Amino acid sequence: MLKSEQQVPEIAKKVPASQIVFNLRGWNPRPAFLVESGWLPRIFCQSMEPHWKQVSAGGLTQDYKGSSYLLFPTPNPGATYSAHFDPTSPYFHAFFGLYIIPPVNGERVLPEVFSEFGNRDNLGWLRKMGDPFPFSVPVQPKFLECVETDELGQGKKWSFITSYKLHASLGDNSPQQGLPEILVVPKSTNSFWKQFIDSYQDIVMTTRGFIWYEGDYLIMNFFNGIEFYDRNFRKIDTYNDYPEFREQMLRMAANVKIINDGTGFSSPSSNEVISSTQGDNLRALLRMNLNNAAKIHKCLNN
Repeated sequence: MLKSEQQVPEIAKKVPASQIVFNLRGWNPRPAFLVESGWLPRIFCQSMEPHWKQVSAGGLTQDYKGSSYLLFPTPNPGATYSAHFDPTSPYFHAFFGLYIIPPVNGERVLPEVFSEFGNRDNLGWLRKMGDPFPFSVPVQPKFLECVETDELGQGKKWSFITSYKLHASLGDNSPQQGLPEILVVPKSTNSFWKQFIDSYQDIVMTTRGFIWYEGDYLIMNFFNGIEFYDRNFRKIDTYNDYPEFREQMLRMAANVKIINDGTGFSSPSSNEVISSTQGDNLRALLRMNLNNAAKIHKCLNN
């Protein structure tokens, strides 16, 4: 059964083991994530520049640069691919990550752009996953609330909620190469997942998170749940049906940090589909020279 206890390993029983994961060197700025069990301690990154062309928000229409940093759920026992692609898992279609967006023409990017950034990302993701007719459209609710101001009373941090009608990223054309193994769903599994959903089935994804400025960079941390009907006409709502899953993502969101090494904005090549690096953890600081260790330690403890 979808909601059986074995589908929520460890999460329902206790607060899972966690570690702080980051990259010692890499694109800049970059995140440090609290990664709990159920999530792979590996950070995936891609350039958003190809997807964020002529985005309209706050009365402006322009091109944006940015990086997307993602965590994916670990595979279920016996599987090689992430539980992100398992329709029987609480982690089905779950993302946890953030966008880092540099200023445009010296001006900070406005937080109101949050919903359309996610929408463009959804469409790009579906194209990567082989959807022949990628579909994503923002729907209500769309909610942005200032939760912190600076000394001048200007907005400094916001919480947001936005929902999308879109296709699931699991389907008959799932790519078999060109992506990290954890994102490749073998054709041999089609008979399994088709017991539960259709190819590129319609779902509703509600994304939540927090937006803030680090210097002049706009940071958008996001996580989500989805709603869909399975082949037995049961409605599944991962965010509300699995409170342990929800609480886990909230804990992880509360512990996101940003590392800025002062080298300016950098991102993967726009030609790269998606790249990943094994995340380092705090023990790795001991292997660094003292100056670099102190710099990153300060970022993690701000």
